[in-house]
Amino acid sequence: MRSAQAIIVSGALAYDDIYLYSGRIKEHLPRDPDAPLYLNLRARGPQQSLGGCGGNVVYTLSLLKTLVRIHGWVGKDGEQYLARLRQRGVDVSGVFVASDVFTSRAVLLADAAGDQILFFGEPEPPVSLPAPDVRPYALAVATAGSPTPSLEFLAACKASGVPTVIDPGKLIMDVSPEVLRQAIGGADSLVFNEYEYGLLLGRLGIPASELATLASSLVVTRGSEGMRVVSGRGEETIPPVSIAAVADPNGAGDAFLAGFSFGRYNGFSAAWSARIGAVAASFALEVPGAQRHTWSREAFAGRLAATYGEPEKPLPL
Repeated sequence: MRSAQAIIVSGALAYDDIYLYSGRIKEHLPRDPDAPLYLNLRARGPQQSLGGCGGNVVYTLSLLKTLVRIHGWVGKDGEQYLARLRQRGVDVSGVFVASDVFTSRAVLLADAAGDQILFFGEPEPPVSLPAPDVRPYALAVATAGSPTPSLEFLAACKASGVPTVIDPGKLIMDVSPEVLRQAIGGADSLVFNEYEYGLLLGRLGIPASELATLASSLVVTRGSEGMRVVSGRGEETIPPVSIAAVADPNGAGDAFLAGFSFGRYNGFSAAWSARIGAVAASFALEVPGAQRHTWSREAFAGRLAATYGEPEKPLPL
């Protein structure tokens, strides 16, 4: 990694409304794809919290005592959000405030099995967000945001040679296969869940072996089955972190991405970075909301060691 001492994250900032359904969403979906769909579910909520993938990632990075800047936008009601991030030590100077629209709002329905349906609102036309100067940063992280700013951010990272960790899940169906391949090619790491992994392979029309050549490492999260990491060191399956109960799956993937990025920023291998990400995600799973988890250094290091043994190098917490 470079000598620079900060991470830059590109991604959405939003206010979340979370609804929790005690049953299984899948039980209400018709088997016939052509059948009419009408869902009427009684769910607990809303639980209101700060969210958006970019905001969630920088929140967890702040828990990991990492210097981080967020690149994104908020609307005229976004000052509360920015104030919270400033209190956490996040650099919000790269956040554009759009005075004529409201901050994006995400409405999430999640069930006890972790399945989710998410609606993410964006203004029309989308807010214009120029690409930042990424050259001073040691690592860039690209997660879900509006397609055009995301692509411009990734192009800037590639042009500047900044190592980039990419969560391409939300881009997969938003851009053409050619543009998608160009955007993610050459990344330090690609991080996605198993569903997104399959969707990406289908969208690009390539085998898994070819996808593995597009980035230095691939990380596929598999929920209760753990993770699969493919890198120059080979392929490794990593078990999950055991916790007593899942309070809310919302934001756990973003916490994983933050923990993984923290590992890469500090020179850990992809496999050990994934282990760090899994521990960060486990804390997020234990509490409702995407930005309400916390931990002490001792608790984090203890859970990491108890699950995976002593890390390959000292944990810089």
